[in-house]
Amino acid sequence: MFNTPLVKTFLIIVISGLVIAAFFYQVSAPRFGVPDERLRIRHPSGFSAVQPKDWIPTEIQLFDGDLTRQYQLGFFENRSEVIPAEIMITRLPGPPADLDRSLPVRQIAGRDTYRKYEEKRKFTLTTLWFEEGGIWYRVTLRVPYGAVDEDLYPYVATIRTEQPAIPSPTTRPSSQPGPTPSP
Repeated sequence: MFNTPLVKTFLIIVISGLVIAAFFYQVSAPRFGVPDERLRIRHPSGFSAVQPKDWIPTEIQLFDGDLTRQYQLGFFENRSEVIPAEIMITRLPGPPADLDRSLPVRQIAGRDTYRKYEEKRKFTLTTLWFEEGGIWYRVTLRVPYGAVDEDLYPYVATIRTEQPAIPSPTTRPSSQPGPTPSP
């Protein structure tokens, strides 16, 4: 049955078509995938973002020189490359001091976003600043050469300000008792 020339030609055409279709799908598929809400990570300080599939999340709390809190949520590509892609989201305590207001403003995910692009030796570094719900964020995107930082913008679009799970360092719950007087 499979020895007839018509069947052999048909099988060659079908298999070749599948190979070509798989190649074009691989080329056209975004390297970093599409955001999946089931992978949303919530930072206790009151913001969240969707983690790219198979990336490694990290949560960091920083204090700068005047002990103002900065909260970070990061995602690192789980690849064996020398420099994997990275998304680092920093919730700032106020308007950013390191923002050069002369930078171009772009619309990214419906937000006015300041963008600074730098080419390094083996990667590109893009820094984005924007305000969401009265809170300023700095997002750093590091991508190795061959990848495009704009492929990570769908993940930047998932950043949301939420109700914090931990109190602000400048507030104290009213139900908390004060010091107990000693007899």
